[in-house]
Amino acid sequence: MAIKLDPEQIKQLKDQLAEANRNSHFVIISAFSKKEHSNIDMVTDWRNYLNMKENNGDNFDFHIIRDILPITTNLVYWAVAQQNLHTITT
Repeated sequence: MAIKLDPEQIKQLKDQLAEANRNSHFVIISAFSKKEHSNIDMVTDWRNYLNMKENNGDNFDFHIIRDILPITTNLVYWAVAQQNLHTITT
């Protein structure tokens, strides 16, 4: 299912992401499961990365792939997709 956003929605979401970015910048991370020997890459914010690393460091190796992401249209679409996934699973 394709996500459709009009230019005004993209602008509003970029503004919201920029505000969130001021509080805790976005990063792309890699989390490697020590048990399953599998990897997942994800976008998250710095605080959440530190929290995951502290709370799940025994089970996963965490690495930053890219630090301080720019607020782009692609990041907007990622955020919407992530929110949609969260909505479906709760």
